[in-house]
Amino acid sequence: MKVTQFCYYLAWTTQKADSVSEFGFDKRIAKNPNGIATAGSSFRKSRQLACVFETSKIIPLTKELEIIRLNVRLLLSGTESEEARRSHSENHPQDNIPSFFVKESSLDILQHANEDINTLDCRISAYFTANTQIIWPGREIRASSLDSWFICTIKHTAEKYMTTAFLVQTHKENENHSQGQLSPGIAEQSHVSAVFLVHTRPSVVRSALSKDVLFDCAFSIDHQADVTIQNVEMRDEGTYSCSVSVSSLTGEQAIQLQIEEKPTVIVNVNSLSLVEGEQYKLICDIRNYYPLDAQAQWLRELKGSRKVPDVVKNVLSSNHRQSSNGTYSFSRYFLLTASLKDNEHTYTCRVDHQSLQAPIRRSVIVQVREGTSIIWVLLLLLGLSVCLAVVLHYFYKAQTLLAYRTFNSRQENRNPGRIVERSDFILD
Repeated sequence: MKVTQFCYYLAWTTQKADSVSEFGFDKRIAKNPNGIATAGSSFRKSRQLACVFETSKIIPLTKELEIIRLNVRLLLSGTESEEARRSHSENHPQDNIPSFFVKESSLDILQHANEDINTLDCRISAYFTANTQIIWPGREIRASSLDSWFICTIKHTAEKYMTTAFLVQTHKENENHSQGQLSPGIAEQSHVSAVFLVHTRPSVVRSALSKDVLFDCAFSIDHQADVTIQNVEMRDEGTYSCSVSVSSLTGEQAIQLQIEEKPTVIVNVNSLSLVEGEQYKLICDIRNYYPLDAQAQWLRELKGSRKVPDVVKNVLSSNHRQSSNGTYSFSRYFLLTASLKDNEHTYTCRVDHQSLQAPIRRSVIVQVREGTSIIWVLLLLLGLSVCLAVVLHYFYKAQTLLAYRTFNSRQENRNPGRIVERSDFILD
């Protein structure tokens, strides 16, 4: 049997594009260890949490590994009075659900869990130390027997944080309490101590480009091993793991960095004034967003209507364009044919993206004025033509009469008494 002393090792690793590498803390990454805090645990009132115990066995015939999941209960002691503890014990449900009792003198594994316990997912499994007896400060050891170790992971369902605690049941506690495998129908109580804790907050980090990102990793008793990535780039997206080793115990927490860049939405016009029948291309540009999935719609809102806006049909989309920083852009557009029923109506481009708490809306108010009818234009031209013909006719008659009188006057002077009839007069 191997005996190992208490020591710890901390490493941050990142997994991106199916590759895993240990951090080489370069100029963009700032490491912030605060040192080991002195022991001084504080406890809340007793808490209980429904958990799932996971174990496995090999099926003899098929040699396949079978995963077994059992419902168990995690009970955390607190700084309550003896009377309160006795009342808690009396009111504890008498069922066959195996229970893990965390001793009062150990770490408070729920110190980071300030949420409703219904939002916590708890998993417990056996942890094998490879036949190594771990010497832990303040704990008695016996060379002839090994302690039983368990690993308990509590994860917030909304990914706010994740906590991993190492639970130990000493050889003495094994002798004083029931032995055997956890299985349905057997009420088993395991009195354990939480001696080592790793905590990350949150388990998923979302960041825009060119921002600074802090990966929070706390272990044991209020010890921090934070990592800050400055000026985040697209290549920084991936899964980061905080691995803490204490003797033969290794705790690892994963933090996923997701790049989320909000789109910029621009329409090609703010207001529009058209003549009935005129056409105009309305364009909505969605620029510089990440990740790729983005939805854009053109909506038509009737003037003075409180109904849900209508979705514009026959809207086309351009191909997605990727910029040098990895963000995407595309356009949604349609051809508007002005109609009087569109007058003072609003056309809105609405864009949804996972980086947005609410959709982005960009609106265009359309003014449509009545156009001049072609029939009225033709009638006007016809009327002008008739008027012009009448004017020309009377002008011709006036010119003829004037010429006739002038001719007769000349003839009278030459041949007195001779008068030319108008019917015989021709105007050259």
